[in-house]
Amino acid sequence: MMRREQPFLVGGAGLGAEAQVETATGWRRAADLVAGDLVHVHGGGLRSVQAVQHEDGAGAPLLHVPGGALGNCADLWLGAAQFVLIDTLLDPGLPDAMEVLVPAEALDGLRGMALQTAPAGMVLVTLHFEAEEVIWAQTGVMVHAPCLRAPETIWFSRDFPQLFGSDARHFLLRRLALSA
Repeated sequence: MMRREQPFLVGGAGLGAEAQVETATGWRRAADLVAGDLVHVHGGGLRSVQAVQHEDGAGAPLLHVPGGALGNCADLWLGAAQFVLIDTLLDPGLPDAMEVLVPAEALDGLRGMALQTAPAGMVLVTLHFEAEEVIWAQTGVMVHAPCLRAPETIWFSRDFPQLFGSDARHFLLRRLALSA
């Protein structure tokens, strides 16, 4: 694992309830998913949702991701601590990783993304699976989904390299330069 610092997570994880998630029957709102629904996962295939957690996000820090900022088809709201899988573009600082997880809050200020306080009525949805997964949200954003039997995987991945704090921020700035 690439963890070199303690996380600097300031809010909860999850997707805004209106986020579209790719399922076996097409794109569906995260809020409408239930245990047993089949969701497309990164790397191919479908996995069954084991549990769906709905949390009141009012007052929590959320990242607003404008349409197109991460390949998403429309605006997306993510809990500040929601992990997003980012392609490293063969970043020379990460020679052993093709992709890494970064907390959404590390994206603040990049490509129009901004941390904001969630309004009243905002609901965050977290999908839990048999094993950790990365799922598709809003057609182009790859978000981490934790393992139901290992609740700590909401914060610390067992299966994907992670970056936190200044490591995450420096990587994202390098990646922006590589993709320019």
